[in-house]
Amino acid sequence: VGIDAYIYDSDKTKKFGGINSDGRSISKELYLKFIANTNAGDNFQYYWQVVNTGEVARLSGGLRGGLFLGNEVQWERTLYKGKHWVECFIVQNNTCVARSGKFFVNIK
Repeated sequence: VGIDAYIYDSDKTKKFGGINSDGRSISKELYLKFIANTNAGDNFQYYWQVVNTGEVARLSGGLRGGLFLGNEVQWERTLYKGKHWVECFIVQNNTCVARSGKFFVNIK
């Protein structure tokens, strides 16, 4: 599984373009659209892990890191300065069959 990521405005209406993992720093108050691409076949589930790090996220109660069930697309908002990451896991019959690796996002 791989992850593609795109930057959108604060209303999710205007697409500004794509970003690479650990690429340029992006501003706060934008949306990121993460899309999981997989060749896993049929009958699988998408699990996501979104990790917020840093003092600003901690003070705001915004630290994250748990796995959650989702779908092919995961929207996130750029709220906290720092380096954060997203990872996608493909699960079939209660077994992880694919893992994207960490997609790093730098927020200024």
